Amino acid sequence: MAAVRSPRATPGTKPPTPSGGGWFDVGGKERIELASRNEALGEEVRLKEAQLRMLRVLQKTSAREGRIDRWRLQTTAPVFSAWRRAVTAWRAERQLEAERAARAAAMSAAEEKGGQVGALADRVARVKSNAQAKLSELSAANQLLAKALEEKDKAAVSLEARVKHLQRTAGAQGEREVELSLKLEQQADALAQGERERQRLEAAAAAARRESDAQREAGSAAVANEAAAAMALRTTLGALRAADSELQVARGELAAERGLSVRLAARVEGLEAEAACLKAEAAAARTLAVIEEGPRSATPRRMPASRQAARGQAGSAGRGTARSMSL
Repeated sequence: MAAVRSPRATPGTKPPTPSGGGWFDVGGKERIELASRNEALGEEVRLKEAQLRMLRVLQKTSAREGRIDRWRLQTTAPVFSAWRRAVTAWRAERQLEAERAARAAAMSAAEEKGGQVGALADRVARVKSNAQAKLSELSAANQLLAKALEEKDKAAVSLEARVKHLQRTAGAQGEREVELSLKLEQQADALAQGERERQRLEAAAAAARRESDAQREAGSAAVANEAAAAMALRTTLGALRAADSELQVARGELAAERGLSVRLAARVEGLEAEAACLKAEAAAARTLAVIEEGPRSATPRRMPASRQAARGQAGSAGRGTARSMSL
């Protein structure tokens, strides 16, 4: 038995219908398939129609919203424009106010800076004038210090010359003292020799007296010899007395020379001490001058009153000691 096949529907062709020719439904499968396909197509058509309705609703809604937006824009555009213009003007005004405040602050800062510059210029001028005054005072003080140093140097030189002169004088006094001691020794030797001569003459006179006693009767020649011997004895005694007085005078001169040499030595020591004080004072003054001449722009340093008083007391003490020793 030959099977009967139904023609299949191809894409783009209509499915066969029972009214058309060449369609045979054997078993009802194609009919069920067509019914299900028809339902699916119906569902798709309904879905498409619902989508179409939804799209129409959405189109109407969007058109309505567009009309509403256009109406809103037309209605509120002047208000928003005025608000925007007001906001722009307010921002511009704030910016102008900020610029004016910044300009005023800059001007006030510039004026303040100008005032500060003027005050600084005045201060610089005062500092310069003070520095010039201090420099002039320092130069005057340096000149006075240089003069004082020159005077101190001259005084030290003259004092050294005086000390050397006194040393030479002391040396001459020592030589004179040696000469006087030699002279005293010579006078002592002469006195001893005169004493021996006196003793010899006294012995001769005693012998002559004995001879005169023994030979009184010898004649006037012996008496004359005795008188001559007595006269020679008196002359020798006078010479001895003169030599003794000269010896006493020489001893007094030697004592005076020794006292003078002691005083001269003490005076020399005092002058040497004063010279040492003057040298130390001159060295301290030079050191102070060097220290003060270092920072020229700074205020000149002055010696403390205690140091000046100590230096004055030391100098006066040295000079007083020298004067007391010289006296």
